[in-house]
Amino acid sequence: MLSYRDQYIIFADKANWKEDIYLRLIHQSNKKAWAITVGCLAAAFISFLFLPENIVVHFSGSMPDGYADKALIFLFPCLQALLLSVGEIKSFQYWCIYCKTAVKTKFQYYMILFSVITIIAFFEVIVIFFSFSQGAA
Repeated sequence: MLSYRDQYIIFADKANWKEDIYLRLIHQSNKKAWAITVGCLAAAFISFLFLPENIVVHFSGSMPDGYADKALIFLFPCLQALLLSVGEIKSFQYWCIYCKTAVKTKFQYYMILFSVITIIAFFEVIVIFFSFSQGAA
C-alpha cells in the first residue's frame, strides 16, 4: 500500500492527475451512495415492524391522500439498488456522458447519481414519518 505522499507523487507525475483525483472522489461518492441505500434498507426493515398496515404513498398539497400496503416501504431501497446497479454498467455510463446529454464528465455523472439516491432516501423518510403520524391519529 502506498502512502499518501507516494500517491501524490504518482499523481503529480501523470499528465492527467486532476482526473485521477476526481475518479478517487467519485469512487468514494459511489460508496457513500451504497451506504445510503443500505441505511434505507435497514430503516425499511426496522420501520416495517412498527408501521400501520397501510402507509402513505400520495400527497395532495401537504396532506396525505393515498395509501398502500406497508410492504411497499421496500420499494425505496430496491429502486436505489437498481439505479446504482444500472449506473455501474459501462455502456450506460458511456451513453450518459458522451451522447449529447447534460452530463459531461464522470464526476458529474456520479454526483447526479448520488443526488438521486439521496432524494429517494429523503422521500422514504417522509413516507415513514407521515405513516407513523397517520397511524397514531
